[in-house]
Parts: sequence; structure tokens; C-alpha cells
Amino acid sequence: MQPRASIVRVAAAFTAAAMVVSAGMASAAVKKKAPKPSCKIVAAKPGGISDQSLDIVYGDVASDAKNLTAVIGVAKLIASGQDSDNRLGREWDISFTIDGKQVTLQSYDGALASSFAANGTLSFDTKNNQVRVTISLADLANKLNAPVRNKASVITNFVVNTATTIVGPAVPGALRAGTYYQTGQADRVLSSAKYTAGSPSCVKVGS
Repeated sequence: MQPRASIVRVAAAFTAAAMVVSAGMASAAVKKKAPKPSCKIVAAKPGGISDQSLDIVYGDVASDAKNLTAVIGVAKLIASGQDSDNRLGREWDISFTIDGKQVTLQSYDGALASSFAANGTLSFDTKNNQVRVTISLADLANKLNAPVRNKASVITNFVVNTATTIVGPAVPGALRAGTYYQTGQADRVLSSAKYTAGSPSCVKVGS
């Protein structure tokens, strides 16, 4: 039979070992923090553009298992049809590559026609000064031949453009939802930053 002192020492040793293991597990748990969300992939300094609605501040993109949302942030987004600097039409484009395949999402707005996106659904957010386009991954694959592999596809080579345009009412046979003429480029920003499809982002997909 072991002396009582020996039993106490053995128990203390086991307790100390358990504390070390627990501390190690806690340390490992602390290290596994959630990845930092991607925000404002394309950044630019505002200024130099007379129409603040076309003055690019940033561009962004995010996706989930069903949709992809692209965002163009401007200095001050004027509501549709109320931009005194460009009453006839405005254009916002964001292009990028998905696993090497180029995609361009174009948005238009004019006093003579309702706002629309060439592909996807357009949303104007005058509170946050954002032009957003959401397109389904199914349409990206089937219409634009740019399939997105969630958690795998790399989106990069960003180009954000704004332009003055003349956008008229829809006519039969028009290539877009309405007649359209670009009258001049306003702003342009590029970035080689990368976004992995499905990664955390400051952009709320589908908004």
C-alpha cells in the first residue's frame, strides 16, 4: 500500500497535467478566430469628378452559395432622374475575372428610361451611396459562361467604370433594355486584389 503522501503527489501531478492540456486547448481555441471579412476591394480617393454620383470611392463583391452581389460606392449618389449634372443618363460598370473568365456587370439610369442592369437586379442605395447589382450563380454560369465554385473560385482583376450616357426608352430589337449611347467616361479605378467566392465580406449578398 502506497503512503498517503505519495498518493497526494501523484494526484497533484495528474491535476497539473490536466491543467496544462486544458490551457493548450483553450489557447488553440483562441487562435482559431473567424477570418476577417473582405471590405472595399477596390479603393479610390474621391474628387476630381464634377458629378459626385459618378465619382468612384470603392468597389466590392461578395457571393454565397446562390448569388453574387457587386457594389460600386460613389461620393454622393443622387436619386434616379434627379441628377442635375447628368439628366440624360448615367452608367456604372464593374468587371472582374472569375477563375480567369471575365465578367462585366453594367448598370444604367436616365431620365427617359427606368434604371436597369444589363445582367442581374439593380439596386440604388442613396443612404449609403451605393449602386448594387445582384446576379444568381446560375445566370453567371448559364448566361455569362462564368461558373462560380463556392469557397474555391478566385475573383480578381477588378475594373470599376462610370460614364455619362444617353439612355432612352426601350425599343424593339434593342441590345439592352433601352436605347443607349455613351457620351464620355467619368471615372475609372483598377485593382488586382483577390476575393475567394463565399468568403466573409462587408457586402450583404442579395441586397
